[in-house]
Amino acid sequence: MASDIQTVLAGVPSLNRDDYPWTYEVSGSQIVARWRWMDARFFAPGSVTAAERDFTYSVTLKNNGKYTASETHAATDAKVGLGGVSLGKSGFKGHSSGKSFQLGIGQDQQSGQTGVLIYRFDPQPVKDVLKGYLAFHGWEPAGVLTKLFGG
Repeated sequence: MASDIQTVLAGVPSLNRDDYPWTYEVSGSQIVARWRWMDARFFAPGSVTAAERDFTYSVTLKNNGKYTASETHAATDAKVGLGGVSLGKSGFKGHSSGKSFQLGIGQDQQSGQTGVLIYRFDPQPVKDVLKGYLAFHGWEPAGVLTKLFGG
């Protein structure tokens, strides 16, 4: 039998750890994991590129011990070079799998240090921690009919 929603939501802060580059928080009946996985300025011959990447994984708890999940990826890029200025923004919402890797010479926006920057991103551990927590409390992913019609 699944734990009640309030019990599950009350335990969410215990999922946060200093060694995770993401956080879990409660928003209504949702548990939201956020990972700001890149915020850097890269340098290349004749140009400077500022890039930000965000990842959000949201789980909505239903009253029947089931949950639905979705994720959002967002990216913003700004490039200043010999050819002028270009800005770009992209996003995705749904379900995906995959890993990202980026390497460049640049400046970390948070520390201000310049050097070789390496970013790796694998969203699966973010999802696995939350899915394991929900399974421990007896919660299961909703089936197709629950996702379409609620429940």
